[in-house]
Amino acid sequence: MNLGLPFIYNLGLLDTRRNLSEMHSNLQTILDGLRKRANSKNEILIQLSGGEVEIAKFELNPPARKEEVDFISKKYNVNLPNDYVEFMCIHNGAILFDVGFGEFTEIYYLNKVDEYSEIMPDTISGGLIPVAHYPSGTIYLDTTREKCVFTHDSSSDFSFMSMNFEEWLEALILANGKYFWEWTPQMLYRTIDNRELMVKEWLINGFD
Repeated sequence: MNLGLPFIYNLGLLDTRRNLSEMHSNLQTILDGLRKRANSKNEILIQLSGGEVEIAKFELNPPARKEEVDFISKKYNVNLPNDYVEFMCIHNGAILFDVGFGEFTEIYYLNKVDEYSEIMPDTISGGLIPVAHYPSGTIYLDTTREKCVFTHDSSSDFSFMSMNFEEWLEALILANGKYFWEWTPQMLYRTIDNRELMVKEWLINGFD
């Protein structure tokens, strides 16, 4: 199934309000707040450590159709989280906080989700779906749980963040695109065995 190539919407001109009455998250409000901060060129000024500032650019794709999202669910036999489905029905992928030199976070559009899922069947069979990328790794959603965000870099391990897709996206925006999960990793995630991709007890009950 060809899920289409995205084109870019202007942050300042786009009204993404859609009929998503069955979904009840704050994603639209979060995205509206980001849009209000942007200029007509889809740019915002962000502050760095030491008082330095730089321009970050955005690309928000047009919405995916619900049947296109459903195609991914059926093809890989997974239940995609509602907040992720809602985001894709607002924007079929995005480039967030692009400051140049390859420093940005990309939320994959559905064709990329499909393409990358096809080449990693062992990972998909464990319930993880690749949904985003940042310079040093990939973001996955574990479709078997509510708190579902995992990261994976060049090592053989996956790292868990106790948050859902909406919470991860909002935290990324509040951090001005900085990879907040790398700031204090011992507080944000624990590592699970890539060979098993199974639920550990601390993932269910929390940890001290």
